[in-house]
Amino acid sequence: MVYSHVIRGQRFVFAHLAELLAKANERKSGDELAGIAATSEQERVVAKLALADVPLQAFLDQPVKEPILQLVLGDGLSATALATQGPVLMDLLWSRARALNWSLGRPFLIQHCRVGILNEIGRLLNPEVVVLLIGERPGLAQADSLSAYLAYRPQPGQTDAHRNLISNIHSQGVLLEQAAERIMQLAMQMRELGYSGVRVKEGLALPRCFWLSPLN
Repeated sequence: MVYSHVIRGQRFVFAHLAELLAKANERKSGDELAGIAATSEQERVVAKLALADVPLQAFLDQPVKEPILQLVLGDGLSATALATQGPVLMDLLWSRARALNWSLGRPFLIQHCRVGILNEIGRLLNPEVVVLLIGERPGLAQADSLSAYLAYRPQPGQTDAHRNLISNIHSQGVLLEQAAERIMQLAMQMRELGYSGVRVKEGLALPRCFWLSPLN
């Protein structure tokens, strides 16, 4: 399927979903070698606008079946937080999961996102662990704070009691590298225990991982 977006009278066309995702993301050598990376900052911005209009079903039509880790971006109550923190944190998580040889579902973005979408993602894609990176309500002193919600095999009917949360992810709070480490440690605990939520506490005795450098 071809995707397109018009800005200031100029139409940008993306041949398929993989190209759209690559052009919307930050520059990566693999995308450049494949010839699908954005050629300018303007094209990257337009790709992000086009990606925001892609319905969730487009991703569900070509999923990785039952991935170990599914990453999701949601604007929530602060699109600024998502735009500022989300792409870098997602890359950090992606590289760490790859270092563990985990299978990864195709990441996607949800507009007007709320945390309850985790249950629907679990029902449709059946991932083992879902991580939702979502913008927090802007505060008086911080407008770009991000939260990470994690759930193990989420299903309809589940509540916050079945989820784990890492909040205040921003430059004056939990730093991105720290957030990535904590998220991955929680995900590993969930896989070890077979559940998520209030019974899962950070800091249980799992071996600390020495991650590979983020992949380009």
